[in-house]
Amino acid sequence: MKVQHAVDGSLIKPDTVYLIPPKRQLTIQEGKLYLVGQVTVSGINLPIDIFFRSLARDQESRAIAVILSGTGTD
Repeated sequence: MKVQHAVDGSLIKPDTVYLIPPKRQLTIQEGKLYLVGQVTVSGINLPIDIFFRSLARDQESRAIAVILSGTGTD
């Protein structure tokens, strides 16, 4: 699989892993990735929650996710 940093406005491609750049959050809309500045509530940043919510709205039952544990709070 190809691994690359997510680029704002890019169309998602199959067999590709997208990395969220530091201090950014990622959403998906109409099959495109969008980056926004990091928004923290009460000092907690949960970028995967934000992405999964947008993924569920955009792709509904067509979505699949593989979660690889990292060093953060997600």
